[in-house]
Amino acid sequence: MTKTSKFTDQDLVVFFSQMLNDYRKCEKELKLKTASEIYGYLYTSLDREMTSAAGYFSNLDAQEREIVFKTFNAIFYALPIYHQLSPIEQEQFKVTPISVAPINSFSWFQLDTTEARSWIKISQLTGSYGNKIPFNSPQREASNPSSTVATIINSLLFVVGPLTLFAMWPLMASFVPSDLVFEIIVCSTSAATGVLGLLSIVNLVNLWADGIERMWHHEGWQKPVLELVTSLVVGLGSLALFCLVPGQFLLLVAFWGKSLLALATLIITAIATPLIGASMGANLVEHCYSNKEAIDPKDPQRYGLSDSETQHLLELNHDPITVKCAIVALRSEIAEIQNNDDPTPGFFNRHSGSGKTMQVLLDQVRELRRGTIFEVEVGDLYFDCRMQTNPSVELQPALLN
Repeated sequence: MTKTSKFTDQDLVVFFSQMLNDYRKCEKELKLKTASEIYGYLYTSLDREMTSAAGYFSNLDAQEREIVFKTFNAIFYALPIYHQLSPIEQEQFKVTPISVAPINSFSWFQLDTTEARSWIKISQLTGSYGNKIPFNSPQREASNPSSTVATIINSLLFVVGPLTLFAMWPLMASFVPSDLVFEIIVCSTSAATGVLGLLSIVNLVNLWADGIERMWHHEGWQKPVLELVTSLVVGLGSLALFCLVPGQFLLLVAFWGKSLLALATLIITAIATPLIGASMGANLVEHCYSNKEAIDPKDPQRYGLSDSETQHLLELNHDPITVKCAIVALRSEIAEIQNNDDPTPGFFNRHSGSGKTMQVLLDQVRELRRGTIFEVEVGDLYFDCRMQTNPSVELQPALLN
């Protein structure tokens, strides 16, 4: 296990996952009943990560360790074992250090495991109500038809599209068919290209609408601008490549053979080729744009806090660390609705069917980032982001001294 010298947002996600996992096990396996006992056990596990030579957080400096402790408290005070206490009990809350063998014998934060980084796994730990499909269950893929449709469209764009556009001309050149077979080939090529062109239009409109939405909600302008530029470059490049070889072939067939079908295919393909290329370019950016240290590496700016947003939250007396923890919980709920760890669906997918629920959750994320709301409930977790009511900004002296 590699140690870290900086507590990144991605570390916060895994921290969140492992702490919730240990909390659930405290209730079921260790039979710890009180908030003070559970806090003491979880803190002891964290302290082991800080002080042990093999601990993941042993290389952190004092400032980074303080962030970890604040994150620990922000998560703990969102747990039902604490927020179900009465206000008087919360004010009189005392930590009881407890010596219990750790659940994970090697390391509390198993940061190299896939499950700890999985949004689906985290959603299983938030205590949300409803029908939960177990992590790694085959039902997840089968119960997500939208994911299957997206896979088919991407396969068409990335595989069938290029093969249809750039491999058809040697087939025609090396084979001299009868008029009927020739017409079938031309009609099939025209139909396939037209369908791919229409799919590309739908895909581009969805991506560009999502990009406009991102810029409107200050979720980063870099990704939509990069998608636009890449789609234009690849689209124009595809058109130029088409004109060099297959376009010239179809033009010769249309005029020398006086074939209206070849002429129609030439027109349709000339229109569809840049659209298909643009869609492929935009999808390439969509899949490659990432930041491994972000809360959501596949969508780094939508679920993160910029420096200006952090400063604005502090001015509103909101705790940015608690806000991030709440965002992690909401992001896991979006994944639960999706039934996978794929990126957040595009604009139109979130405004129809079950996607509307994802849009509601995403709107809550945006409101938390803007500071227009200060509390959110996800499953049995309750996050109060106000500093004056959230003890996460204070360290527990009973255990730190």
